[in-house]
Amino acid sequence: MNYNNVWYFAYGKRYYLTHPWQWVKEAVYNIRAAWQRATRGWTYVDVWNMDTWFLHTIPPMLRYLAENGSTYPGVEPFDGEYGPQRWKDWLIETADLLETGLEDWQNEHNEYYEEYMEHLMDDWEPPKKDENGFLVHKSREFTELDKKYLARAKELMNQGERNVHEALDRISQHFYSLWD
Repeated sequence: MNYNNVWYFAYGKRYYLTHPWQWVKEAVYNIRAAWQRATRGWTYVDVWNMDTWFLHTIPPMLRYLAENGSTYPGVEPFDGEYGPQRWKDWLIETADLLETGLEDWQNEHNEYYEEYMEHLMDDWEPPKKDENGFLVHKSREFTELDKKYLARAKELMNQGERNVHEALDRISQHFYSLWD
């Protein structure tokens, strides 16, 4: 379901022309979500994917605080002459760490991705129906390339998770200083 009808309308115009009630239905969902966000600060849509919502919301807030904030904690390591600059750098570094949780690490930084996708496309065949009418997909061998790609993807995903955990640890240390 799409919660930004105006943006995606050109893409799905044929669908909405043949199913006009869907546009109205989604407009009602959007109004409901906007009302909930205005009255309580979050919406039921945010609950479906709290991790993504958090990773989309908090880093821009940290960056905004770094650019426009006028206060900083006066404790170690942010005390002294360079305290305000250290605080701004800390906020930006923490936002960077959190944003790694949003990246498509397993594909974007995986050196085996292109070769793996080519290999998948070469072996792909459309599914066929068996005698009972069920779709049957062609089975394929688990190759050495699959193992390399999946091992690297797991390694990259773990690195992204470690970065998010480090950022959350950093935030927890100075949680009550995140204000302006």
